[in-house]
Amino acid sequence: MSALSPAASSTTENVDAYRYPGLQGLFPAERRLFARWIRPQSRVLDIGCGLGRVAHVLAESGHAVVACDLNAAPLPELRRAAMARIAFPVLRCDGRDLPFAPRAFNAVLFPANGIDYINPDSERRRCLADMARCLAPDGVLLFSTHNPVGTVFSPRGLASWNSWRFRARYVLTGGMRGTHFTDPSGLWLAQKTPAAVAREVEAATGLALLEIVPRSGLPMGQLGATLLSCYPHYVFGPPGRTVVA
Repeated sequence: MSALSPAASSTTENVDAYRYPGLQGLFPAERRLFARWIRPQSRVLDIGCGLGRVAHVLAESGHAVVACDLNAAPLPELRRAAMARIAFPVLRCDGRDLPFAPRAFNAVLFPANGIDYINPDSERRRCLADMARCLAPDGVLLFSTHNPVGTVFSPRGLASWNSWRFRARYVLTGGMRGTHFTDPSGLWLAQKTPAAVAREVEAATGLALLEIVPRSGLPMGQLGATLLSCYPHYVFGPPGRTVVA
């Protein structure tokens, strides 16, 4: 499947069909990257916030968080939870047209492969550019995205028969070779190798790739993440930006 499916090209359809899993806390990759690249008491925008898995942790760590999502369904529950814990603004808005001033945030996040729900690629690039617009001069952009090579070769899930069936179908039907694929829940999502992601972000934003790790958080470089990670986690920022001291 090398071409975008007209029947499943709508970003809104993808977002409305998504069902938020009951995940708690940060993934190891997020813990590593947030600690290394987000400075204390930063202004942080969490796009695709869902039920606040990431936003709650960052707010409780002392950051000034703004959470937003295009899907309105989880937002009332997140607002109630935020009021009961540490309050932060929760908005319904679109990552392609963010209602924030330029340079408003020290870090902009799009966790859990959320950017892959945006179709077509021109809209994805529009989202990247608008996220970069909201970054302070030394700010960082953090997100994850599906990787077709790692989807086949990652050791994650090898004990699952369903994982083997999905991988076999993914390879045999040409899903691995496409710019988009259908995930096990039926969503039509973008996928790119890390090299393609780096080129895409640099072209859309001018930001440089600062770090890439698999979901496990193990530092294995771009080649290791390409071969072994289903969805690498990325940090982009101004060239020369260093980790938090």
